[in-house]
Amino acid sequence: MPLNCDAESLYFCGDDLMGRGKYAQNLKKIITECHNFPKSNDNKSYVIGINAPWGSGKTYFVSMLKNYLEGKWKNPNLNTDEIIYASKNTCADIPTDDEVIPVVYYDAWKNDFWDNAFEPLFDQLIKAEAIRNETETKEIIDLGKSAVKIIALTLKGVFNKQIENVFDTDVLNKMGKEFQTYINLAQNATAITEEFFPEYTIFCEAIQRLKEYLEYVVKNTGKIVIMIDELDRCKPTFAVQTLEIVKHLFNIDGIIYVFSLDINELSHSVKVVYGNDFDATGYLGRFFNYISILPHGTMTQVIEYYYKEFHIDIARVEAKKSFEEIANIFC
Repeated sequence: MPLNCDAESLYFCGDDLMGRGKYAQNLKKIITECHNFPKSNDNKSYVIGINAPWGSGKTYFVSMLKNYLEGKWKNPNLNTDEIIYASKNTCADIPTDDEVIPVVYYDAWKNDFWDNAFEPLFDQLIKAEAIRNETETKEIIDLGKSAVKIIALTLKGVFNKQIENVFDTDVLNKMGKEFQTYINLAQNATAITEEFFPEYTIFCEAIQRLKEYLEYVVKNTGKIVIMIDELDRCKPTFAVQTLEIVKHLFNIDGIIYVFSLDINELSHSVKVVYGNDFDATGYLGRFFNYISILPHGTMTQVIEYYYKEFHIDIARVEAKKSFEEIANIFC
C-alpha cells in the first residue's frame, strides 16, 4: 500500500497503474459463479488466495477490488478525458454488470498483537457495515447479541482482562440485567457438562449462534466476501489460527474468503508451528479452493507506480526511458 494512500478512495479506473483491472474482473466472475464450482466435502464456503511476494501491492489491489465488488469502479472525481486515460491504464473496459457484493475487510497483521486470532476476526465481522445492515429484525439482533455476550465471558483472552476494557461501558450498561440473566440461563442449561468442560460447552453454543447469525445475513445478501489481508506477515501461531478458524468455525455456504498473501512465507509460518518436516503445501491446499498469482505488471508500469507513490516528477521522456532500460538490465 502506498504510504500516502487512503484505501477507501482507490479505484481501478483512476488508480490502477499496474494494469490489473482485467484480472480483477476475472476474480469477480469467479466470486459470483463459485457456487457452480466443486468443493471438498467439508467446505461450504469458497476460499480464494491472491498470491504475490511482499511489496507487490497486494493491499493496494484488494482495496481497489473491495470498491469494485461494492459497485465502485471509477474514481468519481475524474473527467471524461481522465476516465479514457485511466481505462487504458487498467487494461479493462468499464464493467457493465451492476451486481453489488457486500465486502468485509480484515487486516490480520494489525491484530496479531492479540493473544488469540478468534476475537479480532469475530469483532470485525460483528461490527462490519455489510453485516449490520442486514440485521433489522429484533430476533436476529438478539441472536447476534447472544453470541457476543456469551463469547465475551468464555474466551480465555477476555478472562485475563476486565470486561470493561474490551466492550464499551455504555453497551454493557444497556445490557444490564438481561446480560447476566442470559449467562445464568446458559450456565444452568449446561451445568452437568460444564463441570468437566465449562468453557468449551458455552463456546460451542456461541459459535452455533454466530453461524445462525451469519447464515441469516448471507440469505439476505446472496453472498458476502470476507477479505483477509497481510496474513503472511503475522506471527506464525496467529496466522495458522486464523486459517483454522475460517475452516472450522466460519465455514458457511455463501461466504467467499479472499486472502491476499505470500504463499511461500505462509508455508514457513506453518512449519514453525508444526515442524520443518511437516507438509505445509498439503496443509494449505486444504484451505484454498483457488489460488491465483497477482499480475506483476510491466517494468514501465512498475516505474510509473513508484513515480506516483513517492511523488517523483520527471518531465523529460528521455530520463524515464533511461530508468526503464537500467531496471530491465538488473531485474
